[in-house]
Amino acid sequence: MIRGLYTVGTGMLTQRKKLDVLANNLANVDTAGFKQDKLLTRSFQDVLIRRIGDSAGKNEVGPYNYGLHTDAVATDFIQGPLDQTDRMLDLAIEGEGFFAVNTEDGIRYTRAGAFRVDENLRIVTADGYPLLGTNGEPFVLASEDVQIDKEGNVYNEGVYINTIQLTNFTNVEGLRKIGDNLYEALDDAGAVAANARVHQGFLEGSNVDLVKQMTDMIEISRSYETHQRM
Repeated sequence: MIRGLYTVGTGMLTQRKKLDVLANNLANVDTAGFKQDKLLTRSFQDVLIRRIGDSAGKNEVGPYNYGLHTDAVATDFIQGPLDQTDRMLDLAIEGEGFFAVNTEDGIRYTRAGAFRVDENLRIVTADGYPLLGTNGEPFVLASEDVQIDKEGNVYNEGVYINTIQLTNFTNVEGLRKIGDNLYEALDDAGAVAANARVHQGFLEGSNVDLVKQMTDMIEISRSYETHQRM
């Protein structure tokens, strides 16, 4: 009986964690460049149950499992839709890769391409983090007249300045979300140059499937209620 309650309890905890991940996805359905998360679960290892203390001795009853536990939260990096904005510093990446930006904690990566020009005429994110070029330096402009081609080459008043640093990773599981639509690359991420295209005047939308998320929410809620009644 106690084992059965424990198994049902682990199922309820797992469903609650799934709902937390799903709620965060829904909250970011309109966030440019957002990548949805998925909760990965697996069952505990089966154990062999034996009946003891009767005249037959120790008879094997069969395998028993103690329920589910959370394995990891994985990010789905599938391409989001490209939405045309016609704004000069709205940039979208088509293909695999990330913009590199310089933060107070070092270089971080993002798919959110809503950039702006700060008071020092640098191209920065909405939070003020400078966009980096292939030389590892921020873009410093002479004016806000900027043209960017599909290779990421940046021209200011018709003069070439630098090329946007687009970074891909051989192991995307080595990327960790740190908030503000930024990713930190861990040691095993394996940074490489990205083979992608840049679209000026576009933003990549969130890759959250709203209908699928709502359907999953209903299924999770019903599963939780079933475990609760048990």
